[in-house]
Parts: sequence; C-alpha cells; structure tokens
Amino acid sequence: MVARGGVGPGALERVLGRLRAAGATVEAAAVASDALIVVVGRRAGADALRVVEAALDG
Repeated sequence: MVARGGVGPGALERVLGRLRAAGATVEAAAVASDALIVVVGRRAGADALRVVEAALDG
C-alpha cells in the first residue's frame, strides 16, 4: 500500500508498530518525502489497510 501526504519516518514507525501489534507480517517498508510504502501478504491486505489508516489518522 502507498500513503501520500504528510508522512515521514515518524509515521512509518507508528505504522510498523501498529502492524506488529496486530500480528501482520511486513515484507518491505519505505518512506520518502511524500510517500510511505508498506508491503504485506495478500491475505493480510484488508486488515493491514485498516491498521495503516488508523495509525496515520491518530
């Protein structure tokens, strides 16, 4: 998944922490000046999307 906007290393840290707490396995993750990218397995996609949205909204 790709999130754009006001994202940075702090946002990536929050997202990865919440995904870890939810038991999602992250295959890859990266952050740039305007994008955050997280790769999870296909079966974890829907749950991971909700976790990422909550982490970035909070």
